[in-house]
Amino acid sequence: MSIQFDPFVLDNDNDIPKYRLISTIISENIRSGNLKPGEQIPPEPDLINMFNVSRITIRAAISDLVKKEIVTRKQGLGTFVREAQQSYRFTELEGFTKSCEVAGFSSHSDVLLFSMTTVPDDLYEFLKVKQGESVLTLLRLRYVNDLPCMYEYTYFSPKYLVMESVSNDELTGSLYQLFKNRFHIDRIEGRRYTSASFPNEEEQLHLKLDASTPIVRLTDLQFDSNGSPLFASRISYDSRRFQWGMIFMTKL
Repeated sequence: MSIQFDPFVLDNDNDIPKYRLISTIISENIRSGNLKPGEQIPPEPDLINMFNVSRITIRAAISDLVKKEIVTRKQGLGTFVREAQQSYRFTELEGFTKSCEVAGFSSHSDVLLFSMTTVPDDLYEFLKVKQGESVLTLLRLRYVNDLPCMYEYTYFSPKYLVMESVSNDELTGSLYQLFKNRFHIDRIEGRRYTSASFPNEEEQLHLKLDASTPIVRLTDLQFDSNGSPLFASRISYDSRRFQWGMIFMTKL
């Protein structure tokens, strides 16, 4: 796909650096749909000839686009238009289902596993179980607008083993709503920890990623108003398609 632009834009005598003009031209081609999300932009030699500028200028323009998160570089492959992102803003620790609803997006989940499994080493203390002990575990693949975005393991406190009787339909929705309906718990508190990494083979398969695509990992610890653990979740998501944000206020 060739980039559309008026050559006279680059010939004008002004104080705007050429790399920035080129960055703007490419951005406009993306906004107009001439360059689509996921599409590779022309390689560096083609851009040099197209704009009749130096390699340094083209590299500066691409770096500007990367910095603005308009394009992304893939080592050994080239530079690509970033996939459209969906951003979610919420003022408290809300669940996936509620966040999508507030943002106006459709969501659904596939249950991949619901059985007893051993607890990860760093969750024993929170769930108050002994090393090697098993708890009821839920594994879900979650979608936004039919795109797979989140891969989520949830480990339930042994206190809620009774949830084995929960129907599959209940498991595909909000766990917060499930706890409210089943156990009359209307206040859930939580702590969230984040990190960045690359997907393992399991995550690559289900989220349709390659090994070089960065992902965000969340660890959510959920407990009731008395401080008793309810469940812990391990969530991996593709940050190109999905952004989980939080609004906060600091009182000075």
